Amino acid sequence: EISLGLVGSEMCIRDRPSAILSKDLTPFVPNYSIPLLELGLRPDRGNHPQLFDLTRGTDTMAGVELKDVIKKYGDVQVIHGIDLQIEDGEFCVFVGPSGCGKSTLLRMVAGLEETTGGTMHIGDRDVTTMDPSLRGVAMVFQSYALYPHMTVFNNMAFGLKQAKTAPDEIDRRVREAAEVLQITDYLDRSPRNLSGGQRQRVCIARALAVNPELIICDEAV
Repeated sequence: EISLGLVGSEMCIRDRPSAILSKDLTPFVPNYSIPLLELGLRPDRGNHPQLFDLTRGTDTMAGVELKDVIKKYGDVQVIHGIDLQIEDGEFCVFVGPSGCGKSTLLRMVAGLEETTGGTMHIGDRDVTTMDPSLRGVAMVFQSYALYPHMTVFNNMAFGLKQAKTAPDEIDRRVREAAEVLQITDYLDRSPRNLSGGQRQRVCIARALAVNPELIICDEAV
C-alpha cells in the first residue's frame, strides 16, 4: 500500500534539503542494493491518548509531522531543519547516500536520539521530548536486535509481556503476526537457527505484534 515516496539524495547534507515526491516508487527503488529506510504507518480511527498503551494497541494510523527538526552533536549540525508531513496511512521511504542522516532522523522520531530543535508530532501528540516507550512506535533495526537465548515466539512476545498484556492476547497477536510474515513454523526455534532473511521477518513480525501507531524500519529489507 505504498502511497507516498520521499527520496532525498542530499537530505541533511545541505542547509536546504532536497526531496522528490512521487506516488510511484519504482524509479527510485528498482532493487534492494540501495540504502532503504522505511517509515510505515498503521491506521488509527480513534482518539489518540497522550500516553500510548501497548496493552491496547491500535487499529489505526497516526500521521507524522516534523517542523524545522534539527540535530547537532556539539557544534556539528547533522540534521538541517527538516519539515515533513506524512498523512494517516501513508508509507514513506528515505533514500540517500551513507552518512546523510537517514538513520539519525528515524532514531529521532523513535525517541532514541534527542532533538536539538524543532518539533515532532505523532497523531495529535507532541512527542518531541517524550520517552520512547510512550510514543507508540515500534522500530525494526538493521542489526535484528533479537535475544539469542529466547525462542522466536518469546522474542515477539517480549514487549507485550513487559507491558503486562494478557497472556491470551499475547498469544493471539504473536501468532497473527507470524502468519502474516509466514514464520509460524519457526516460533519454537532460536534466532541462531534462522537464516538472515528469516531473522528479518521475525523482527518485522515483532513490530507488528505490538500493533503500534507507527513502525520505523532501518534498512529492514
